[in-house]
Amino acid sequence: MGVLETGVLLNWDETKRYADHIRRHGINQFINLFHKVKNNTYPHFKWGDEV
Repeated sequence: MGVLETGVLLNWDETKRYADHIRRHGINQFINLFHKVKNNTYPHFKWGDEV
């Protein structure tokens, strides 16, 4: 992930067109990441701790 420096925000009606795509790819990304790190031990690692 990165910082969005330039661009135009979509309004809600425009965003709804992409909701299924975002949902599907977000789930796939989560599953792939989970399988990648499921056997690792990170005592300080917590899901959602991306800050």
